[in-house]
Amino acid sequence: MLMLPWECALSDYRPQDGMLIPMVGEAAWVRREGRKAYFVGNLQKLRYEFLP
Repeated sequence: MLMLPWECALSDYRPQDGMLIPMVGEAAWVRREGRKAYFVGNLQKLRYEFLP
């Protein structure tokens, strides 16, 4: 196991109930030879509620 830094990139922001929500996300390890994505996701549907 090797500890490496990682980064998250969010994009394709769209309005949703008065907020801009990123619809695409990617997480990647930052290695000497470059970024290595280990997760790429696309939001298809969103449901949420605010709690007091």
